[in-house]
Amino acid sequence: MSSKRKKIRQAVKSALDGKLPLNTKVFSNRLGAYFQTELPAVSIFMRSETAEPRDLSSGTYQRTLQLSIEITDEALEGLDDNLDQIAAKIEELVTADPSFQGEVLGSVLTGSEMELSADSTTPVGTLTLNYELKYIG
Repeated sequence: MSSKRKKIRQAVKSALDGKLPLNTKVFSNRLGAYFQTELPAVSIFMRSETAEPRDLSSGTYQRTLQLSIEITDEALEGLDDNLDQIAAKIEELVTADPSFQGEVLGSVLTGSEMELSADSTTPVGTLTLNYELKYIG
């Protein structure tokens, strides 16, 4: 099923890429530190997946995928406002197309998390939007 998950990540990236404020860059599956010139940035990645048999004869399952959209920006004055502005646009775009052009049955926002980090040369703040996506595969 890795190819279906890849298609889902690509569909989420396509839904966001070029549509976010503050010249936000969108990456699929990127973890780790960003260069200062890449901020603000969004990274899309999978956290976990569960599966329930749908049709044993065909081997298909209804899958529930936990997807995170992580927004990262430089920890300067206005950080919270920047992260909120980008998050609001992401939520608007996902609400407008919760199936990501038919790649999933639907998606719902399940929560968000805020974090500050000084681990890299550029201190950053991160706001992670967690979504649950359902699909057949």
